[in-house]
Amino acid sequence: VIHNQSQQRVDYKDAFLEVYGVPIAYTPFFSHPDPTVKAKTGLLAPNYGSSTELGFHIKTPYYVRLSPSNDITLAPTFTSKEGVVMGGQYRKRTQRGRYIVDASLTQVDQRDDNNAKTGNKDLRGHVFTSGNFGLGEHWRWGFIGRRTTDDTYLRRYDVSSDDTLTSRFYVEGSRGSQRLTVDAYAFQGLREEDDPGTSPLVMPQIQYSYIGKPGPRGDTTRFDASTLSLYRSDGQDTQRLSLSTTWKLPHKTQDGSIYNLTAQVRGDGYRVTSMPDTSTEGV
Repeated sequence: VIHNQSQQRVDYKDAFLEVYGVPIAYTPFFSHPDPTVKAKTGLLAPNYGSSTELGFHIKTPYYVRLSPSNDITLAPTFTSKEGVVMGGQYRKRTQRGRYIVDASLTQVDQRDDNNAKTGNKDLRGHVFTSGNFGLGEHWRWGFIGRRTTDDTYLRRYDVSSDDTLTSRFYVEGSRGSQRLTVDAYAFQGLREEDDPGTSPLVMPQIQYSYIGKPGPRGDTTRFDASTLSLYRSDGQDTQRLSLSTTWKLPHKTQDGSIYNLTAQVRGDGYRVTSMPDTSTEGV
């Protein structure tokens, strides 16, 4: 065993792997970074297993350090029944934040409802991505993207067991006693009964809050406003506006008990369009 300190590497020549004193593996040469290395291009430990759908499968990840601020892990999975699944993850740090892209793609035989091959090919895969970034001292923005080609891909290839994928884009900021958040959401249902046409697209959801300074008696006033818009390609669309004002007065008695006197006024307005026609139901 040779520890090359200048190259931060440990080399092995004529190495044996023994279990309870019995040699089970041999290699004429083997090398790996020493413990002082935080990241270095090279092979990672493989993962393997077997399943009814894929047969025997093995994943052989390979890490590539592109620069101190970005890297990538290539992770192809070789299966005995479904061929090769190409996958990987890219990570990047910028001056204002960071983002990650995790994706996979494979081409498999198309099958009918009886699981028989049709002779055609299907492209299947997924993309998961996320990021967050600063916008000056008081603001930031970010995103989460999660999509797949079909309902069963994630579970079949052991990517995720989620039955709903949620994508989000947001901008938020706070300054003093004020806070503002603007969100947009999209959903992909992966259950058999999920209908893509009725899945809502939230664009936007806006929430604002302001807390005033305490009064001479310790009372505070809070103002909240929010708006929400839901759109569907096959179903009703909804818009909502909510306004509320809350006044709170704390009171402490001589025996140490604390009471809060609270008063609130709230109003909500709704607008609904594209409602289904139920006038002929039961006829």
